[in-house]
Amino acid sequence: MKFENNIGQSILDTPNRADLAGPPPQVIVELLRLLGTADVLVGVYDPNDTLCYGNAAFRNAYGVAHDTSPTWEQIMRHNFAAGLGAALDTKDLDNWIASALSRRGKAAARQFESDLIDGR
Repeated sequence: MKFENNIGQSILDTPNRADLAGPPPQVIVELLRLLGTADVLVGVYDPNDTLCYGNAAFRNAYGVAHDTSPTWEQIMRHNFAAGLGAALDTKDLDNWIASALSRRGKAAARQFESDLIDGR
């Protein structure tokens, strides 16, 4: 697949990418298609900590229906009660969530690994 900018140049050959507003729509569509079928869990949250994208692997692991957009806190509370998702080493969920929320949102993007209850 060849991607070109609005003047017909190959994006890979464009010397100065600063003039591009972002990836072309076809790149975003292809990226979402690939992420949607990936085994890696991908969840993207908006500034209010509401899930705005979760691929199938993420939604299956965390028990999130495909037609819902819960907050991170709602996901963690549901998972703790249902024995799903991340393996949380705590007996005091409220304290754990308060501690985690105090660290969330301090960087524009974060990634982390966690053990899942199902052993992944």
